[in-house]
Amino acid sequence: MHHYKIVLLDHRYHVRSVEEIDFETDEIACERAKTLYGERAPHAVEVWDGARFVCRVNEAGINFAPPPPLS
Repeated sequence: MHHYKIVLLDHRYHVRSVEEIDFETDEIACERAKTLYGERAPHAVEVWDGARFVCRVNEAGINFAPPPPLS
């Protein structure tokens, strides 16, 4: 289980509100962000797992963070 922050942003990409919630996977957290974007029509919604950026939902769709580099 991961503890995510789902951040709703305003038109200047400043934080409007934050929802903290636990999910099993990044994909489930990003689906929640997609739902919030559709329900509240903000300018963008971001998902963070601690300091790790997971995804952003906006008018372009869902943009996932790039995978970590292979070592």
